[in-house]
Amino acid sequence: MAIGNYAGHAKVNPRDPSAQGECDRCGFWYQLDRLGKQMQWTGVELIWTGNLVCDKCNDIPQEQNKALILPPDPKPRINPRPSREATPPYYKGFTPPTSFDNQGMTQWDLTTAAPIAGTYPRTKAAVLSAIQTISGVTTPIPISDQSITTIRGTPQTALIANPTRTWMLCYNPTQQVAEFALGATTWNGTSNLGIGPGEAYFWANAQNLTQVYQGVVSAIGQFSNLPLWFWDSSAGGLGNDGGVLFVPFPPPAFPESPTGLAAGSVYLVPNVLPGNQYAVGIVAPTVPNPLAPPIFLSTITALGLLSLGGANLPLTNPGVGTQQIWNNGGLAAVA
Repeated sequence: MAIGNYAGHAKVNPRDPSAQGECDRCGFWYQLDRLGKQMQWTGVELIWTGNLVCDKCNDIPQEQNKALILPPDPKPRINPRPSREATPPYYKGFTPPTSFDNQGMTQWDLTTAAPIAGTYPRTKAAVLSAIQTISGVTTPIPISDQSITTIRGTPQTALIANPTRTWMLCYNPTQQVAEFALGATTWNGTSNLGIGPGEAYFWANAQNLTQVYQGVVSAIGQFSNLPLWFWDSSAGGLGNDGGVLFVPFPPPAFPESPTGLAAGSVYLVPNVLPGNQYAVGIVAPTVPNPLAPPIFLSTITALGLLSLGGANLPLTNPGVGTQQIWNNGGLAAVA
């Protein structure tokens, strides 16, 4: 009667007996000398796991357990010729750098190393204080807060044109990147300036670098419903709130009542817009001269409008989007 081989894969040689062992993984029996050590990577070296396994069960050590040793950095090149459009770093006490990349503005990262690394100002007062300290330029009084809430992919006017502007600041208090531009902005436009978390763009005549840009500044959000803070010096400036002309900081000479004013004169009207912004009223009646030159928001100041008056402002909308000022039932409006 035949007898089965209870030794599995182990070979029994009566003339030359040898030890047998069980594979720690599959459980089959082999000659002990045929079982190999199961190795594994730990850090920078292979170690034995303690298991003896057969050829079929012996796995290749997992490379993910191996420490990655990076080679040394290459030696820097002499005279590397960096782009002239790259903004060099700013060092306190030296003239702030400017370049094409920041379009005349100085650029600062307000993130801090202490008390908590990576934190940055989250209040407007703290931002204004930090910029005054870094730049050495006293924050003018008054300034106009024209901060916006971004809409993803939709251009928005942040700063209206202001021919009296001598100081401006843009700051991102969020953890998401936004974009703004001097003039019109478009989605991912090539002239857009990216502004990251805790980053500020600043421009003031008092820096003695270049004349502050006085045109429209627009912005566009990569994400919606996030604040983007803007300020400028706007004594005598005018604004547009949904088509209503307003004066952010009225000059002292601007009358606050129509009493005693001639027809066509302009005056401040409170409680038309939310906040402390004054609308501009026009004393009736008016008979506009059709040959009178148009008045546009981008080319007039509060004092200029006070001087010209509103007698020749059109009584109907001269064209949506033209930014021309017109007389909307006794209130100055922006087309």
